[in-house]
Amino acid sequence: ERKKLDGQNVLLLNAGDSFQGSLFYITYKGAAEEEFLNQIKPDAVTLGNHEFDDGESALVPYLDKAKFPIISANVVPNDKSGAAGKIKPSVVLEVGGQKIGIVGAVTNDTPELASPGPNIAIEDDVKSITAEVEKLKAQGVNKIIAVTHIGYNRERDVIAKIPGIDVVVGGHSHTLLSNT
Repeated sequence: ERKKLDGQNVLLLNAGDSFQGSLFYITYKGAAEEEFLNQIKPDAVTLGNHEFDDGESALVPYLDKAKFPIISANVVPNDKSGAAGKIKPSVVLEVGGQKIGIVGAVTNDTPELASPGPNIAIEDDVKSITAEVEKLKAQGVNKIIAVTHIGYNRERDVIAKIPGIDVVVGGHSHTLLSNT
């Protein structure tokens, strides 16, 4: 199905939490999920809080083997982290002749919900996204998507109102949204 969409004006985005909640994760610690994602080739994936549940021991192999951009503007590994240099704040893609900026972020309370460890800081989502939007705009990008793992209410009430954000693709809260 993914190959049928090649060359069309379609983006495949993932708002995080690829880890946890399945027998596959319990058994393979993210390797099965990553193999699947590598096959479908998402355009951008942000990290969810569950990607940090087992600390760097599960996160770093996932980052090392990913064949897709992993983005999160507010996840900042220090030089001692195995994740250093492997998470970008954003990615710019050309779709239909247009430059599309995609910026990622994870919930601010990730350190309380999971175990990012001492070498990965989770910075303020709004400040991090806002700073990255400004960088994207300076590059001439005028269509910006926030792919966040923050939760529906904050994504709707706060993230969507950041100047320069055109669309929010969100996760975390498991909110059922109706088509009617």
